[in-house]
Amino acid sequence: LASIMFLISGRTALHLALMSGKEPLVKMLLAYGAKPDIQECKGGKTGLLLALEQGNQSLAGLMLCYRASLSMPSWGGVTPASLCSENRKQSDQLI
Repeated sequence: LASIMFLISGRTALHLALMSGKEPLVKMLLAYGAKPDIQECKGGKTGLLLALEQGNQSLAGLMLCYRASLSMPSWGGVTPASLCSENRKQSDQLI
């Protein structure tokens, strides 16, 4: 079933759990061996990048605990580190 879901949406169960904000499910998937740096097909986003785009610090922290990469780029060249840096620059401009 998970393979069929990936073929249809280009996303793994981990991507879908992250996008839904289901922290217990994300924890379970990672504990059972889900790869934190697997990229979804459409844009090449990793789970960490998806969590950061949603502003979900808790899930982003969880992904980092499972050694998600800060430097894995999406197909467009965006990395989690560059997204954090850009968000920081924008918040500094508001102050």
